[in-house]
Amino acid sequence: MGQGPDLQMTAEDNLASAWKILENGFGSKRMRMTLEKIRRDGLGALRAKLGKAGMIRFLQQFETGDGDYSQERHEWVDSTSLDDIKSHKSKGLKRRSKAV
Repeated sequence: MGQGPDLQMTAEDNLASAWKILENGFGSKRMRMTLEKIRRDGLGALRAKLGKAGMIRFLQQFETGDGDYSQERHEWVDSTSLDDIKSHKSKGLKRRSKAV
């Protein structure tokens, strides 16, 4: 096998590795780290590797949110007329032109 990690590990290999950690790992520094320290170090590693924006985009993949987006969207869309949208858009354009 090569020098890198073996990506073809079997379930038995994974189980053996898990047992090795359980038997030997609790005394290691990593196992004594608090969850807060692990979280901080993990965020630091993500930021170092991906930058601020990349870290945020990565973390957003795991945000599950709450509510029913489809239902909420239909409630908004069903109660909004085309004139409402045009009015809202023109108000936004007027605000931007004042700021310039």
